[in-house]
Amino acid sequence: MLLGLVAFALVGAFLVFTLVRGDGDSVPAVSDGPYTYVALGDSYSAGEGLAPYSEGTDTPPNGNDCHRSQTQSYVELLAHAVKATTLNFLACSGAQTANIFQSEQHSGEGVQVAPGALDPTTSLVTITIGGNDVEFSNVVAFCAKTADCSTAVYTPNDQLGHGTSGLLGSWAAAQLDGLHLQLHDVFAEIHKRAPQAKVVVVGYPHLFGDAPSQSLACQLLYGLIESNERGFLNGLADDLNKTIQRAANEIGARFVDIAPYFNGHEPCAPESEWINTVLLQSGSPQRGAFHPNAIGQQMYARIIHCAITVAAPAMPKCVNVSN
Repeated sequence: MLLGLVAFALVGAFLVFTLVRGDGDSVPAVSDGPYTYVALGDSYSAGEGLAPYSEGTDTPPNGNDCHRSQTQSYVELLAHAVKATTLNFLACSGAQTANIFQSEQHSGEGVQVAPGALDPTTSLVTITIGGNDVEFSNVVAFCAKTADCSTAVYTPNDQLGHGTSGLLGSWAAAQLDGLHLQLHDVFAEIHKRAPQAKVVVVGYPHLFGDAPSQSLACQLLYGLIESNERGFLNGLADDLNKTIQRAANEIGARFVDIAPYFNGHEPCAPESEWINTVLLQSGSPQRGAFHPNAIGQQMYARIIHCAITVAAPAMPKCVNVSN
């Protein structure tokens, strides 16, 4: 097992080396000229769980809680790969669709996209958004506390204003209906403000695989969230991704489906996790749980880089981890 982990770590290092250096037959850089990259979205883009965080984005009182990883987020890796001359890193943990253009997430910080953050000179925009709008972390915690959450009544967080109590499946479906319109408006506004930019909308991975590792934490988690609940949660992730993709397609943005590439690398995967193993604290996931680890962020960067440099049919070969 130790040898396998070492080998996987070396593979991960090689992936980043070829991505960042752009040597030989590796994926080419997007541009050799002026290139402005704007990174929007939530914790999956910010690099939640991968400290140290950029100044002013750590946990209060030392920051605004956005948790933008200084060096390990896919945003930083991708900026290097595309030779971005300007990086405007605006993603913030906890962000919802409304925080992008309409309502400030943190008092005094303003909305995520302030005037001038996007303009006709913007070359690339990436965004992960939507998971917090459907309270995905709260839903997972709910399933850990509830016998067969798929048939249970879910009460949303009052402070987030996401509807009223109802059967979890019905509540989620209603949230996704409303989310589609919100996503469409966000993506359309990005395109309007940055008409020359390549807009890349990135989906979410599954959080549960077929069988857990033998660690005590993973055995406990899979005991709390049983097989039918895990399938139900993965199904909700699929529905969320389809909703995001639909809105992205409507405005001509490129949707990148991360989930197929992360299959077999979920939290508690026996061999190679690309998402942090889940640790529960008082029945709720700790910060950084269910988020890409360092190798997961590297893979996000590789997958997105492939998406913006090759035609869709060539994606599997481009992303192939054996490269």
